[in-house]
Amino acid sequence: MMRDTGETVWLINGGYLLAVTVLVGAILSLVAQNVTARWPFVAAGVAGLLLCLLWWSSFQRVYAFYNLRIEYAKSLEKGLGYKAGLPDSRTTED
Repeated sequence: MMRDTGETVWLINGGYLLAVTVLVGAILSLVAQNVTARWPFVAAGVAGLLLCLLWWSSFQRVYAFYNLRIEYAKSLEKGLGYKAGLPDSRTTED
């Protein structure tokens, strides 16, 4: 289950990385052609900002889903009496 979440994160990040790479390529193409008009660069900046916002929001959604799965697994472990990790020193009896 966690592997699927990791694959989803990489797939989403790869998609956005591809989009940003295309955008940077388009900007560099404009620079190489000595374009003096200002609007293509402003449009590219707005598109870049939009891509960043979409990338951040999709990361937040996937990370929230990841945390939901972790908390659900912890609740199942608690119901079974299983405790993962280091023992809590406050609850151990010496």
